[in-house]
Amino acid sequence: MRPAVLLLTILSLAAAASNAREGSAQIPSGATICSTQWGWCPLDPSWRITAGRPCHCVAPSGQTLAGVTRHFDYAAYQRPVSPYLNPHWAPPPVIK
Repeated sequence: MRPAVLLLTILSLAAAASNAREGSAQIPSGATICSTQWGWCPLDPSWRITAGRPCHCVAPSGQTLAGVTRHFDYAAYQRPVSPYLNPHWAPPPVIK
């Protein structure tokens, strides 16, 4: 194999490996909330549940609400989090 071809092959493999590492760092490690039609509730991080699984939240009234596990970094928003049902947060309004 020619040195130039070998060098290009090594560089392309190194770039692919670097992209794979960067992409995997952005993938959430697991579900952090149970999301329902009415809101969401935090999951215990020790459960290590994958996203997309069925779950339920308990409303303050005691009613169970069916939902799906999802990843959401609610700690970054620094808002109070209820162990029961939390309303879905609307995105910030667009500033014109």
